[in-house]
Amino acid sequence: MWVASLLIWALIPKSLGFYYYYYPSGIFLVVALTVALDHWRAELRGWDEFYLLACFALLIYFLPVLCAEPLTDAGAFRRWTWFSSWI
Repeated sequence: MWVASLLIWALIPKSLGFYYYYYPSGIFLVVALTVALDHWRAELRGWDEFYLLACFALLIYFLPVLCAEPLTDAGAFRRWTWFSSWI
């Protein structure tokens, strides 16, 4: 289901994509990760909490971009671009 919803997003004939195009794929991915974490809970022994904290930290970090907050200047977006291919 994740791949099918991702293909729809990938085939959009626009050069600019927004996160809400990926939203259905994100829901399927979260469900799959939750099931995987529950399945391997005994083997992970605390790593699942670390993973959830890392996800929460990344959410807080990227929230201004995801909410389309106004940028302070023209180059402010570089704060959230980790790779040169993201520009």
